[in-house]
Amino acid sequence: MESKGDVELQLFPLLNAIAHMRHSTESLVDDLSTIWRLTRHTKPKPALVHDLKEATRLVQLHIAHAYRAAMNLTSFFVAITRLIISNDDRNKYIPHILAHYDDFLEELDAIESAAIIPSLLVLEQSLRKHLAYPPGVGFIVCKVLDPFLEKRGDSPWSSRSEAFAKALPRVPSARTNVLATAASAQQALRVARMFRQGLQLNVLSRIRFLPVEGREKVLTPVKRVTYASSNESDALKWEAGRMYASSGMPRPVLPPLHIHGISCEI
Repeated sequence: MESKGDVELQLFPLLNAIAHMRHSTESLVDDLSTIWRLTRHTKPKPALVHDLKEATRLVQLHIAHAYRAAMNLTSFFVAITRLIISNDDRNKYIPHILAHYDDFLEELDAIESAAIIPSLLVLEQSLRKHLAYPPGVGFIVCKVLDPFLEKRGDSPWSSRSEAFAKALPRVPSARTNVLATAASAQQALRVARMFRQGLQLNVLSRIRFLPVEGREKVLTPVKRVTYASSNESDALKWEAGRMYASSGMPRPVLPPLHIHGISCEI
């Protein structure tokens, strides 16, 4: 059986990719939340609200799949823990463990950027159309008045000029973070697929036939990676809540998470 260090070493690239995915998701929520907050004060036209809602809807799906991936990975580790500590028929846990892992792969594969990037480009054009001043006025407000007021510690000239200066740059930032999240998901998917190929034969079957003492040696690293995965899952759930709170839009409706006979809090 692999040593404790070997187990964690094999899983580190996977958990590291999940952590990067969570970090870029946090930044993505910051971007969209800022856009929502600043444009609300500019009396946005229905067309802009529509484009902002569409971009937000796709981002919410993006975040939901990231959360569900981390949740399934946590459930996978919880199921392995049950396998290790169980003294009854351990064979019954194998299908549940593999099912959780396959669901994890499926959710990772659903995290993509193809639909979101065009919607963010549309949003950027819509924001420019709504927020931009006529050329002469724009120069005076954005290049003269607002910098002068900023030096004095005062608020910008108007909500419109503030949104133009602070909300508009958030759209390219959001695109960068969407691409970063998708790239981290693909990196995690590559590592996870390689790990899946030998999972049943090289890992689970060995755990299944270990004596009690041998199983206890495996339990410590499994608990550590379970804790790390659970933290990422909780953080992504929090980001989904932040996105809902800032936009007021309903959460996306997705099929329920599969539990596969293992009790795990969602």
